[in-house]
Formats: sequence, structure tokens, C-alpha cells
Amino acid sequence: MELFTRIIAKSKDIFYKLGAGDSIMVKPFGMQRTKSAVSGNASIISGGSTIFGLGVRARARIWDSCKTGIVAFPPIAAVIFLSVMLMNQASTALSTTNNLNTYLTLAIQLNQLASVLQKERGISCAYMTRVDDVKINNLERQIVGKQLISYQNLTDLTLESIGDEPWAEVISNNSALANASTLRTALQDFRDSMVNATGIDAITFYTPLIEALIYNSGRVFFETKEGRFWGAFNALRLIQYAGEAFGTKRAFGGTFIAQGSLSEEHLLTYILVIDEMNEKILKNESFGSDLDRARFAIYWFNNITLFMDRVVNPAREFLNQKMSLKLNGQSSDSYTVLWTTISTILASLLICAPIIAYLSVQTNRMHKKIREKMQELQMEKTRSELLLYPMLPKSIAKSLKLGHLVLPKTYNEATVYFSDIKGFTIISSTSTPLEIVQLLNDLYITMDNVLDGYNCYKVETIGDAYMVVSGIPKICGYDHLSEICTMALHMLREVSNMVIPHRPSQQLKLRIGVNTGTCAAGIVGLKMPRYCLFGDTVNTASRMESTGIEMRIQLSENTTDHLKRHFKGQFEFVERGMMEIKGKGLMCTYWLLGKQGFNFRVDA
Repeated sequence: MELFTRIIAKSKDIFYKLGAGDSIMVKPFGMQRTKSAVSGNASIISGGSTIFGLGVRARARIWDSCKTGIVAFPPIAAVIFLSVMLMNQASTALSTTNNLNTYLTLAIQLNQLASVLQKERGISCAYMTRVDDVKINNLERQIVGKQLISYQNLTDLTLESIGDEPWAEVISNNSALANASTLRTALQDFRDSMVNATGIDAITFYTPLIEALIYNSGRVFFETKEGRFWGAFNALRLIQYAGEAFGTKRAFGGTFIAQGSLSEEHLLTYILVIDEMNEKILKNESFGSDLDRARFAIYWFNNITLFMDRVVNPAREFLNQKMSLKLNGQSSDSYTVLWTTISTILASLLICAPIIAYLSVQTNRMHKKIREKMQELQMEKTRSELLLYPMLPKSIAKSLKLGHLVLPKTYNEATVYFSDIKGFTIISSTSTPLEIVQLLNDLYITMDNVLDGYNCYKVETIGDAYMVVSGIPKICGYDHLSEICTMALHMLREVSNMVIPHRPSQQLKLRIGVNTGTCAAGIVGLKMPRYCLFGDTVNTASRMESTGIEMRIQLSENTTDHLKRHFKGQFEFVERGMMEIKGKGLMCTYWLLGKQGFNFRVDA
């Protein structure tokens, strides 16, 4: 803990100096150490005037650039934001206006179609009333039929002038108005059946179609979010309904006049509704000749048609023109606002782009330099951690880095492993130092690679001695027994194929000892702290190794009992017998021969 306190204190000193304008002089890893603490500090902290490669003047320039950017950014952002809002509003208004223009055009076409259908309905009522009378003559038929054909042709021409768009965009909920073809077919079917129909049938057929056209011509306007033209739209709609009322009156009047008298059904209806009726109507007397009635029916039809053409239709046209002018004006205003907004945004970008570009370049340069220095600092930190983790377990090292106090701790159950090279003293005396280093390096690389596959911690290596523990500092239940024993078998398997590098004919042989029991563990030392184990369990494990023989794994009785109890039938071992253990007296030990499912076995 004191070590990390000193490291933190030195780090604070470094950054205090950085705040005063000093810098970190990064050196290669192999050159970090110097002959003295003074020279070491001098190599780390220099009296320069830069921070991460940036001088005081550079910092001032960067700060000025940042201030310029900070000052310039809010108004630029505000202008762009407001311009985008205005452009969005103008675009929305323009889209709405264009849609309303489109709908108005469609509504005008549908109103024209409704108007000609009203005329065809009225003359059809007059014609079918005369056809229903068996006393009519050819002259009467020609008078009414000629005008009927002219209005039917007018309806067909109007229907042909309307494209497919109104039917797809406006008409709904009426099968006869699905498209121009279905309406044309419905009209032709009714015209073909006029000989057997009455005036009431004509009213019943035409009226729903006309009402649907009037309703749908105004429906889309009331479904839009635009509210400035609702009054004009509603007035136009009411005028259409007024025209429809006149058209219905024209049809019924033409039917009555053409018939010359009321039917009994209508007569009874009028009597029930109206208290006082005209004496002539009560007598139900026919007036005039058949020819006069036919001519008067045509006169009635033309008279009401003239009234509608002089009063209703001009009012409708006036409203259509007024709305078209307003919509066109609104569309022009929307285009003006839209292009003005776009011009404002472009001008803002053209003016502000060089400033922003300059600030961005300067900022990027600064960030690049900072990143480079931070990377160098991170590399040094990583190197420090690489040096720290081999000395201490990762969990302990992380706790120390976080500033936690790591106290010595006693572990109730742990398994300790010791191994050494058989005859290492003789080999060392007959080999050069470099040969010994090469030998140990090859051996430890192999053993470290094996150790990586198990939940074990390499405590230390002293000469040819290799010490490993499982269950410390990470507690793993009774798995530490299986981990150490399996690892020991794995070690023997790997070493069984190794030879002494400078003596290829001589095989490398290990002695291994294992013991299980209670251990104490803690950090020892300041300059080079080590995580050490203490206790009788460690001493016994060392005796198991020193009293063993080459290429064998000697287990203590305690380890064997735990294997029998917790891993019954998984490990194979044989009793060696009673052995005189220094400091312990007689102890019963065992040879570990193998493990079930592991492809290596020691000969008994």
C-alpha cells in the first residue's frame, strides 16, 4: 500500500509541474531507469515550457481559437436553426397550398359533373313521365327526347374530360363512382331501362350520385389542416346543395307538369301534410292538351335551368375563382419565403464556412497532439501494469490501484504445488551461466503455458524451484485440488518430451510435491513487493517435492484424503508408504498416477 501511495504522490508531483508548464519526456522502456533518483526524476520531468508538446503560446492560440469558435457558433447555429424552421414552415405551407389547388381543381370537375347530371335528371324525369303515358304522340316524344339526348351527350362529354385522378383521390364509399368506367356503365344501364322506368326512378337513381359528388368535392377540404379557406369551402358546398335543391325541384316540377296531374299516392301525401291546398290541385283536374303539357314541361325545365345558370352557377364560379386566386397568392408567398430562406442559409454557410474550417483545422491539430501524448502515456501505463501483474495477483493489483487497503488474509483451504529439476546443482556446476539461463527459460515458458489453462497463481520461481497455488487469492471451493493435480499431470506430460538444450541426449526431469491445507497470504516488501504464502502447508508441500523422485508427483496424506472425499474415483493414486519428513516425523505419502479422462499416466 505504501508503494502505491508513493507512486500516486510522484504522479501528483508530475502533474503539478505540468500545470506550471513542464512536460513529460517519454523515453524508451529500457531507458527509464537511471543511476540515481535525482537523475531519474530529471529524465521524467524536464524544465521545458510545453505541455504534451504544446507551448504556452500554442495554448494561448488554441484558447483564442476556441473563444472565437464559441463566440461565432451560437449566432451561426441560431441563424441556421431559424432558417431551417422557416424553410420547413414554407415548405409545409407550399405543400398544403399545392394540395388545396389540386383538390380545388378536382372539386370543380366534380361539381361540373354534378351540374350536368342534375340537368340530365330533370329532363329524364320529364321524358319518362311522358313515356309512361300511353296517350302521347310522336311530336311530344320528339320534343322531350331531343333535349334529353342533348343533355345525355353533355354528360358523356363532361365525363370524358375528367381524368382518373378525381376518382382515385376524392370519390369514396360509392361503387358506381369508383371510376369513370363504372359511372358510364351505370348511366348507360339506366338509360337503356328508361322505357320501363318512371320519373321517381330517375330521381332515385340520379340523386344519390349527385349528392355523393357534392359531398366528396368538399370532403377533402375539411379533412386538411388548413383552416383559412374553410368559410369559402363551406359556402361553395352550400351553393352546391342549393343547386341540388333547385335541381330536385326542377325534376319534380317537370314530372308534375309533364304528367298533368298528381298521382293518388302524392295526392294523399299532400293532403296529410298541407291543411290548405289550392282548389285546382284538390280537384286534380288536368290542364291543357298533351302537346301543351309537354311544351310547358320543357319550359319549366328551361326556366329553372336558366335560374340556376344565372344565380347558382355564377356564385359557384365566383367562389372557385376567389379561392384559386387566394391559393395562387399563397403559393407565390410560400415560394418567396422558401427561396429567401434557402438563400439565407447558403449565405450563412458561405460566410461562416471559412471560419468554421479554420477553427476545425486548429482544433484537429490540437486534438491530434493531445491524442499522441495520451497514447504515449497509456503505453507507459500499460508497461507499468505489465510489470505489476507478474509481481501480484490481478485482483490484488486492481485493489491497490483503486486505493483499497490489502491486508494479510488466512485461507482455510488451498493446495500448494512445488517442483524442481532433478540434479540441477550438478547441471549448474557443469554448464555455463548462459546455458542455465537458456535451460530455465525454455522450462518456465513451457510451464507458464501449461499454467495459463488452469485456475492457479504462480507465486514465485527461485532458481529451478517453481511454486504454484490454487484457491488463493481467488477462493474456488474444493476445485483447487483438481486444478493443481491436473496441472501437475499436465506439467509432467509436457516436460517428459523436453531435453536439456545444451545436452540433447539428457532428458529433463522434474520432482513435484503437492499439499493441501490452511495458508496465510499477503504482500511483503516495498521496493519489490511480492505476494507470499506462509504456513505449515507451504513447508509440507516443499518437503513433498524435496523427498520425491524424478518424474513423479508426491501427494501428502491430507491432499489424498480430500481427493478421496471430494473427487471420488476421478484421480488414481497409490500409497508410497511412511516417509521420514524433516521437521514432521513419519508421514504417509502417495504417488499421483493419473486422472480419469486425461491422456497421460505415470507408471506405478
